[in-house]
Amino acid sequence: AAQMMAQLASLKTSALATAPATAAPAPEDAAPLAGRTGYVAVDLELPAALRSAPSAPAAAPAPARPRPAVVRPPGVAEARQALPCCGMEQELVDAVSRNDVVVVCGATGSGKSTQLPQFLYEAGLTATGLRIAVTQPRRVAAVTTCERVAFELGAPDPKTSPDALVGYRTRYDAGGVGPSTRLLFETDGVLLNECKRDLLLRDYAA
Repeated sequence: AAQMMAQLASLKTSALATAPATAAPAPEDAAPLAGRTGYVAVDLELPAALRSAPSAPAAAPAPARPRPAVVRPPGVAEARQALPCCGMEQELVDAVSRNDVVVVCGATGSGKSTQLPQFLYEAGLTATGLRIAVTQPRRVAAVTTCERVAFELGAPDPKTSPDALVGYRTRYDAGGVGPSTRLLFETDGVLLNECKRDLLLRDYAA
């Protein structure tokens, strides 16, 4: 057994002496990709849907809407400032201009039905000939609110003018409705009937 162990040790020593020296492996980063087994260099091309489109030039700012001139009766401007709704005029106009649906919540008498239509009118939403519709559940509410808004805007009385700035329309009655009407107060049923004629309500800006 001792003789066999001595022979194995001598064979191992001679094998190490005759083995060629091997270079240290190159670092991973230094090894060229083309030299790797099975690698084939191919120019990749992204699909058209994944390519980034060239940056479009900055869009020009939208032209300012012309604002109508409003001459209010004496004392109306001061009375309007006491309404809570008037403290949020700019925020309300911006919200309506930027969104399709805006829900406004406020206490009774805060100016939702009388002031918000005036805000939108003075902001120029009807400058292209469109109207602003204001719905009320009952005929009396539609007529009285219409008359109040017409008074605050210094517009003709819708009951006596055939073509007024502010008009109303109910199921069996109408006043002041004409080509110049920009604020139209109407009952819910009247507006629903208009939806049957034009579902998109393209005659209205708000």
